[in-house]
Amino acid sequence: ESIILISSLILGILSLLILKLININIGLLFLSFGLAIASSLAIKNLFIYLDKTKISNFKNLIITGFILLFVLLSLIPTYLNYKKDFDDLSDFQWLKENSEENAVVLTPLNYGHLVTYFNRKNVIDNNFLLAPDSKQRYYDINLVYDGWSYNKAIELLHEYNVEYIYISQDVKKLYNIEDLKYIEDGKCIGKIKEGIYQVTC
Repeated sequence: ESIILISSLILGILSLLILKLININIGLLFLSFGLAIASSLAIKNLFIYLDKTKISNFKNLIITGFILLFVLLSLIPTYLNYKKDFDDLSDFQWLKENSEENAVVLTPLNYGHLVTYFNRKNVIDNNFLLAPDSKQRYYDINLVYDGWSYNKAIELLHEYNVEYIYISQDVKKLYNIEDLKYIEDGKCIGKIKEGIYQVTC
């Protein structure tokens, strides 16, 4: 009965995705949830079956194998990929040591979770999908980095209570810019170190 229930969830989500009735990111989120439960039930039934066979003597060895597979196929690739993508975290460490605990730091989407990790508030991160006005927020952040208007940038920075802007070489390559295009048009945004601007007014 439990497998039938989980299967109906998986088939339901797949149907909604095929018919494009839900956002693909939300659909994949619920689909992965259903598949995770289904796989746990399958593993449970596998061990029940093994207990009825001669292989039951190797049950501990099989459990160890499952754990090793999880580490090799999940944890290690995640760590290596994270280390490759974010090998220089000195700017975030500096912000942690030199800014207030409730300071809001503006970063592109893929860097938002690093701000949270270093105990500061971000404007956007990979988990913003269910947040209100997520598309508008994503558009606004891109406009701050890639826009030309100083007044519009200040308006958006005030709207999200931003105090610091992170703009490393990788961020510049992401937006194909040399620097913030409006940076010399006003006095409210100043560079306090390489890769970090502070909003002062």
